[in-house]
Amino acid sequence: KIVEELEPTFVERYGLIKRCQVPKVEHGLAQCDVDKNIKPNTRCRVVCNAGYIATPGKDVTDCKEDGDWTVQMQCEVPLVVVGGGEISESSGDSSLEVIDFEERKPCK
Repeated sequence: KIVEELEPTFVERYGLIKRCQVPKVEHGLAQCDVDKNIKPNTRCRVVCNAGYIATPGKDVTDCKEDGDWTVQMQCEVPLVVVGGGEISESSGDSSLEVIDFEERKPCK
Protein backbone atom coordinates (compact mmCIF):
# COMPACT_ATOMS: atom_id res chain seq x y z
CA LYS A 1 0.00 0.00 0.00
CA ILE A 2 2.87 2.39 0.75
CA VAL A 3 4.29 1.92 -2.75
CA GLU A 4 0.86 2.67 -4.27
CA GLU A 5 0.72 5.92 -2.32
CA LEU A 6 4.25 6.94 -3.36
CA GLU A 7 3.85 5.97 -7.00
CA PRO A 8 2.36 9.29 -8.25
CA THR A 9 5.26 11.16 -6.63
CA PHE A 10 7.86 8.95 -8.33
CA VAL A 11 6.10 9.33 -11.69
CA GLU A 12 5.93 13.11 -11.36
CA ARG A 13 9.40 13.77 -9.89
CA TYR A 14 11.48 11.19 -11.68
CA GLY A 15 9.50 10.62 -14.89
CA LEU A 16 8.98 6.95 -14.16
CA ILE A 17 6.76 5.15 -16.64
CA LYS A 18 4.20 2.60 -15.52
CA ARG A 19 4.63 -0.67 -17.30
CA CYS A 20 2.16 -3.44 -17.99
CA GLN A 21 2.55 -7.07 -17.00
CA VAL A 22 2.14 -9.68 -19.73
CA PRO A 23 -1.61 -10.40 -19.81
CA LYS A 24 -2.81 -13.78 -18.59
CA VAL A 25 -5.27 -15.52 -20.91
CA GLU A 26 -7.30 -18.56 -19.90
CA HIS A 27 -6.91 -21.31 -22.56
CA GLY A 28 -4.20 -19.34 -24.38
CA LEU A 29 -1.31 -16.93 -24.11
CA ALA A 30 -0.47 -13.36 -24.99
CA GLN A 31 2.05 -12.62 -27.72
CA CYS A 32 3.33 -9.06 -27.30
CA ASP A 33 5.47 -6.79 -29.46
CA VAL A 34 8.14 -6.99 -26.71
CA ASP A 35 8.79 -9.65 -24.06
CA LYS A 36 9.92 -7.44 -21.17
CA ASN A 37 9.42 -3.86 -19.99
CA ILE A 38 6.05 -3.49 -21.65
CA LYS A 39 5.61 0.26 -22.07
CA PRO A 40 2.36 2.12 -22.81
CA ASN A 41 1.04 1.66 -26.37
CA THR A 42 2.63 -1.79 -26.68
CA ARG A 43 0.25 -4.21 -28.39
CA CYS A 44 -0.42 -7.85 -27.50
CA ARG A 45 -2.39 -10.45 -29.42
CA VAL A 46 -3.97 -13.64 -28.09
CA VAL A 47 -2.83 -17.08 -29.22
CA CYS A 48 -5.42 -19.66 -28.18
CA ASN A 49 -4.78 -23.29 -27.29
CA ALA A 50 -5.92 -26.03 -29.67
CA GLY A 51 -9.71 -26.34 -29.65
CA TYR A 52 -10.25 -22.66 -28.75
CA ILE A 53 -10.62 -19.48 -30.77
CA ALA A 54 -10.17 -15.83 -29.86
CA THR A 55 -13.37 -14.17 -28.71
CA PRO A 56 -14.28 -11.50 -31.29
CA GLY A 57 -13.26 -8.06 -30.02
CA LYS A 58 -11.07 -9.62 -27.32
CA ASP A 59 -8.15 -10.76 -29.45
CA VAL A 60 -5.91 -7.66 -29.24
CA THR A 61 -5.06 -5.31 -26.37
CA ASP A 62 -2.83 -2.28 -25.82
CA CYS A 63 -0.91 -1.23 -22.72
CA LYS A 64 -2.40 1.98 -21.29
CA GLU A 65 -0.55 4.83 -19.54
CA ASP A 66 -1.85 3.63 -16.16
CA GLY A 67 -0.22 0.20 -16.53
CA ASP A 68 -3.47 -1.61 -17.31
CA TRP A 69 -4.73 -3.11 -20.59
CA THR A 70 -7.43 -1.77 -22.92
CA VAL A 71 -9.12 -5.18 -23.26
CA GLN A 72 -9.09 -8.40 -21.24
CA MET A 73 -8.22 -10.93 -23.95
CA GLN A 74 -10.20 -14.15 -24.06
CA CYS A 75 -10.32 -17.55 -25.78
CA GLU A 76 -13.49 -19.60 -26.10
CA VAL A 77 -14.74 -22.90 -27.46
CA PRO A 78 -16.22 -22.17 -30.90
CA LEU A 79 -19.78 -22.91 -31.87
CA VAL A 80 -20.01 -25.54 -34.57
CA VAL A 81 -22.57 -24.97 -37.33
CA VAL A 82 -23.62 -28.03 -39.30
CA GLY A 83 -25.43 -27.48 -42.60
CA GLY A 84 -28.29 -29.60 -43.95
CA GLY A 85 -28.00 -32.71 -46.05
CA GLU A 86 -28.29 -33.33 -49.76
CA ILE A 87 -30.29 -30.82 -51.75
CA SER A 88 -31.68 -31.90 -55.11
CA GLU A 89 -34.36 -30.59 -57.46
CA SER A 90 -37.12 -32.58 -55.79
CA SER A 91 -36.08 -32.70 -52.12
CA GLY A 92 -33.53 -31.61 -49.65
CA ASP A 93 -32.74 -30.35 -46.20
CA SER A 94 -31.56 -26.77 -45.86
CA SER A 95 -31.68 -26.72 -42.05
CA LEU A 96 -28.82 -25.72 -39.78
CA GLU A 97 -27.79 -27.18 -36.45
CA VAL A 98 -25.66 -25.29 -33.95
CA ILE A 99 -23.59 -27.38 -31.55
CA ASP A 100 -22.34 -25.68 -28.39
CA PHE A 101 -19.83 -27.72 -26.40
CA GLU A 102 -19.93 -25.29 -23.46
CA GLU A 103 -23.73 -25.26 -23.09
CA ARG A 104 -24.01 -21.48 -23.07
CA LYS A 105 -27.29 -19.63 -22.97
CA PRO A 106 -29.47 -20.35 -26.04
CA CYS A 107 -29.29 -18.07 -29.05
CA LYS A 108 -32.34 -15.93 -29.74
